[in-house]
Amino acid sequence: MKLIQSLLGSSFAYLSCEDKDCGENAICQESFSRDWFFMSEPSCQCLKGFVSSETSPDGALNCVDINECDLGYCHATQDCFNVKGGFQCTCKDGYVENRNLLTFEYAPCKSVQLREVVEVRKRRQSVAEGSGEIVEETVVVVETTLGTDVEWVAGMDTPGSEAFQTAAAEVENDLIEALNPEEGTEIEVTGFSQDGARKRRSTGGVSADVEITIPVNEDETDTSDSSAITALVEEIQETIVASLEAANFTVEAIAAETETETTFVAFTGECDNFFEANPEIFNGPGIFRRKGVNWTKYHKISSNGADWKIPEGTKFTHECKPKSWNPAKDIAFMCDSDDKIKICKDEFCGELTDRELEIEKAAWRFNCGKESVEEESGGDCGNIFEKFSEVFDDSGNWKWYQEGWKRAWNVDLAELEELDAISYGTVFTHQCDKRSKKWRKKDIAFKCARVDGNDGFFKCKDRKCETVQNKMIRPKNMSWRFNCEE
Repeated sequence: MKLIQSLLGSSFAYLSCEDKDCGENAICQESFSRDWFFMSEPSCQCLKGFVSSETSPDGALNCVDINECDLGYCHATQDCFNVKGGFQCTCKDGYVENRNLLTFEYAPCKSVQLREVVEVRKRRQSVAEGSGEIVEETVVVVETTLGTDVEWVAGMDTPGSEAFQTAAAEVENDLIEALNPEEGTEIEVTGFSQDGARKRRSTGGVSADVEITIPVNEDETDTSDSSAITALVEEIQETIVASLEAANFTVEAIAAETETETTFVAFTGECDNFFEANPEIFNGPGIFRRKGVNWTKYHKISSNGADWKIPEGTKFTHECKPKSWNPAKDIAFMCDSDDKIKICKDEFCGELTDRELEIEKAAWRFNCGKESVEEESGGDCGNIFEKFSEVFDDSGNWKWYQEGWKRAWNVDLAELEELDAISYGTVFTHQCDKRSKKWRKKDIAFKCARVDGNDGFFKCKDRKCETVQNKMIRPKNMSWRFNCEE
């Protein structure tokens, strides 16, 4: 190299980075010369995070630090700190790191929505005299949405499905391990969702809505002191966020809801236990929720309701799809002051109808509109014609069909009233105009059948009665069908 330098002259004194001084915060790089293809040409460049303000005659650079914070390199949800040769972004108060987004280097932080409020539940307990008393229980209810590692499976968005229950059990077990909750804490997954924007993540791209209910130890916290309650809620939320992040959960939203109530209500009345009398309704799809007299929100229930007390004012809802009220299928009902369970006019149950809740009429709602299947065998039915003789009328044409008969036979109402028991599978039809082959709205066919374990007369879908509806006939409510003169 020195021989080449002596032959070419002093103008080529710097042909290697070994002899070139680029200055502080700069680096020398060699590249092929554009004038001499067999020669290398050294040049100076500032290090990353620095920019040259001037160049000296000998080629050295004066590299100064770039203030990236002035250039808006951090997101609005982050605080920016300039360091020599670079910068750092940290989440502002009220935000948490968004670690799972695989988008760009400095991802925006996620909002932590905090509302410092507390729920006070009150429940009734029976006493020997039967008058009852109010027992106050203070809890903090934390609702949060978390990014999870579970893989999306069809049916996970349907509570009660096998896919939902399997995924919920997995997430709840992970949360129990992450939070190590105290005795009495309830952790419940209330729903799953899949955001298409998150499908690129390394996780399963599935978010879980979770409700965490934490009892307040009133020996340690004065629930009448609002400042003590506020401090407790902040501590609980901070602890939950820290524990979840340490377990690699992505906290997408978190809030403690409802407000403090301290009003005591006297015991007045009590309704019969509808759930204990009809435990089969828990076998269907959808979710039941209950709201006690002084509770500030509804809570999910999934047991058979045995030994429940249902005081006046207790409200219930049944939703086929959580948080998506469908008035065509969903139902709300409440224990009224006359000790009868009445159907509500809307999901909030702010106003009642005058209709009592009857399992025969509401069963299809608890089954989310799905057809109940008629069982292949059943017991005998009582003589409905004798029992409701004042309802049935001689007008019109009655036909009677039993299993094994080749066809249906015309029959007089008097003959039907003299029957003893009516066997399973027997079908009756009533038609006002026997000469018409057209089946009219007023005409009816019903069958002695067993549906969902209940024996009775169920309305047929058509005159052939190949299938029945999950709806027992009520002669008094449909007397207009049997009186052709009306």
